[in-house]
Amino acid sequence: MRRAIALAEWFLNEAYRIYAMLAGGEELLDRASEIILAKIRQLGGETTARDLQSKIRLKIMQEYSTSDTLERKLRKMAKAGPLTVRHEKAENGRAVEYFGIPTTIDEM
Repeated sequence: MRRAIALAEWFLNEAYRIYAMLAGGEELLDRASEIILAKIRQLGGETTARDLQSKIRLKIMQEYSTSDTLERKLRKMAKAGPLTVRHEKAENGRAVEYFGIPTTIDEM
């Protein structure tokens, strides 16, 4: 089962890469993007920019040291394909953006 899951994730990542090439986008999985995707997977597949920013403390991520810059990166990744965005209203009435890794090709 683990091998099947790993193979399915590989095919999904390849689909993102090919989609980005066809759409004329830049290279999707630069080092920062790889770190972000790996951390989102560790956090259960979905997170907010603020939660993610507090969990990533790597030298390579210094350019995303504030939640605003990280949020821009996450939105760019969502537009290119490797992430999805879900909006939800918090109890205090503010809108919250959740960035997640799609579980199916249909979510791309």
